[in-house]
Amino acid sequence: MLAPLIQPDNVYAGYDYIIEVLKAQNINEAEGELEMCKALMYLKDKDFENAIHVLKGFELKDKNLRGRAATNISFIYLLEQDYKQAE
Repeated sequence: MLAPLIQPDNVYAGYDYIIEVLKAQNINEAEGELEMCKALMYLKDKDFENAIHVLKGFELKDKNLRGRAATNISFIYLLEQDYKQAE
């Protein structure tokens, strides 16, 4: 809720700022959730390339959010009618 308000002219900078603060404090679970929110904001803005980039970052980091990330990536590929990648 706060990330978009930190820098209203650049919502993603607000997300990045809070993510960096969470990383510095070793609050990994909250950091992962906030990164997922950032990816969903990219989806909302129809910026699929950046959404995929953020979501693919979960493959290596957060096993708890891996399934959600994979589902969202698949959804993006379905929207782009790239059925082979979506599968």
